[in-house]
Amino acid sequence: MDAEIARDRPAGGAAAPRHTVEFYPDDAFPAARIATMVQRSLSTHRGAAAIARGKNLDALREQLRALGVDLSVAFEAGSLRLIEAESLADETWLNGELQTAVLEERVLRPLQTGIARFGRVFAFGELVDVFVERGHRDAAIVLEHWWNRQVAANPIELHCAYSLRGFADADGEEPFRHICDAHEAVLESRAQARIDHLLELQHIMARLGEAVTVADVSRVLVTAARERLGADTVALYVEELGRWHELITGERHATLPGVAFPLRVRDQLIGALVLGLSPERSRDAAHRALIQDVVHQTAHALDRARAYDAAASANRVKDEFLAMLGHELRNPLSPIVTALQLMRMRGDEHFRKERAVIERQVGSLVGLIDSLLDISRITRGKVTIERRQADLGAIVMQAIEHTSTAMSEAGQDLRLDLPPGIVIEADPARLAQAIANVLGNAAKYSPPGGKIDLVVHASPARIRIEITDHGEGIADTLLPRVFELFVQGRQASDRARGGLGLGLAISKAIVELHGGVIGAYSAGPGSGSTFTIELPRLAHVRLHGDPAAPPRARGRRILLVDDNHDAAAMLADALRQLGHEVELSHDGASGLGLAKSMRPEIAILDLGLPGMDGYTLARELRTELSESCPVLIAVTGYGQPSDRQRSAEAGFSAHFVKPVALEKLEEALRHLDN
Repeated sequence: MDAEIARDRPAGGAAAPRHTVEFYPDDAFPAARIATMVQRSLSTHRGAAAIARGKNLDALREQLRALGVDLSVAFEAGSLRLIEAESLADETWLNGELQTAVLEERVLRPLQTGIARFGRVFAFGELVDVFVERGHRDAAIVLEHWWNRQVAANPIELHCAYSLRGFADADGEEPFRHICDAHEAVLESRAQARIDHLLELQHIMARLGEAVTVADVSRVLVTAARERLGADTVALYVEELGRWHELITGERHATLPGVAFPLRVRDQLIGALVLGLSPERSRDAAHRALIQDVVHQTAHALDRARAYDAAASANRVKDEFLAMLGHELRNPLSPIVTALQLMRMRGDEHFRKERAVIERQVGSLVGLIDSLLDISRITRGKVTIERRQADLGAIVMQAIEHTSTAMSEAGQDLRLDLPPGIVIEADPARLAQAIANVLGNAAKYSPPGGKIDLVVHASPARIRIEITDHGEGIADTLLPRVFELFVQGRQASDRARGGLGLGLAISKAIVELHGGVIGAYSAGPGSGSTFTIELPRLAHVRLHGDPAAPPRARGRRILLVDDNHDAAAMLADALRQLGHEVELSHDGASGLGLAKSMRPEIAILDLGLPGMDGYTLARELRTELSESCPVLIAVTGYGQPSDRQRSAEAGFSAHFVKPVALEKLEEALRHLDN
């Protein structure tokens, strides 16, 4: 057996340690060494047992055959037992407790049978490793002490082998030391040096395990190489798309040679780590062994980080594309919506039915665009809500208004049970959106003429909204995934229901931002479904009655600059209909010249203007018109939070996303009178 360092050994060295452990990096399971120990026990007519992961048991069988062990004979004679660690862990860890009775039945009793037959048994175990990997470190330590009691009471020689991966986090060092101390010996030829080596490696692995991006890995390496490896200079080279990039460059020292270590994963060269080491450290075999282990861990950390960075880059490209798509789609929709609103303002009764169809379909397109952009924000954690005290009844009615057209066209009956006077702290628009998405889903999967129930239950602490349909129901396989992105029930080839599978995912995100939970239940296909939204509520709060309709804003001199001619013409006509004086321009330069002559009170600017964009035009207006600079309002296809923040920083008082509702724009103009 390899030399070892012993702990708590009897004086005089008469007794060899009977509970030993070794540690190995990553997945380098020492199958050959363990198989040799098993074969040695069998060849001296002792019993042997191994408790190992399924894949490691396969490796042990292969190594034992290579050593000439006839497994079928050993199994038949009862001299060898193999036990799968994963299934044993499932049985011995129940309800947060280690089940020692199961251990005695599944492990100790077979070992004692072997002892009765052969007098002594060698056992290998990695059950502790499974517990460590699953996060049950306290149970792992308890198990080690259980083994110590069995080894003390029975002629058992126990050897353990654990992966360092299980301790590779910021909290892993203390359990690592406890587990070392629970054994009589840590098996290694240069034991104390090896323990120090392992502790150093464990510390570095913990930091690398926390590194997410390539930049994170680089920062960890700088600290580790200087503080733990004694390197005076560090350089990391990473291969990306056939090019090598140097990420870290330390100060060069002519007296310190740079030693290059290739970083390989799956036999592929992905980078190189260059360390400036003193001659003494370069020649130290133990130190070089530590560096090689660190290099191995670094290669895997870098491989993970490159994959993360690639995914993050793809997400950024996707988000930029969605923002651009939203802008480009909103531009043609804006004049259509404004034209329809203008017809309504003029009391035009011609083509009333056709206009209603156009309004509904445009509304659907705007909703799809908003959903795509919402999903982009949700996946990046950029969705925010603005809470205030609000009447739940008003929020629910707003949600019903969003879906009433679809239900009316299908002849569906919405039955509402809503107690009055429920006040909650919420973002009314966002919460109405969440409820509307669930209602829309109920309408989509209910038959024409079907019934949908919306019931609100209120307690002093919480409110519960139940939306029940009597439609198609949800299959058991789909039910756990209904709130995932792009998940939909089965649709016919014509996709008559439409949709992208985004609404419920958006609702879930909004409800959770409010501190609530959303759930779904269905007895199966054909049984309908019930969706529930639970939210905290405010008690003993009263809201004042709705204010009277606000007066129309007084007429203003308005400069409108938009390169979309149709959108600009329609909005200008609508503003004139509201009593404002409007001058129109289609680019920044002419808009600036027009502003100097007309001295507008308000400038409504598109941000994506050609040449001089809206931000630059705003800056020029402030410079040229100085104290008489108009109030700036952005009307644009760009609606991301970063776009709103940028326009606010540029001095815009309001930011509207195309197509803008005239009542919203009128409300902003009216506020200027206050």
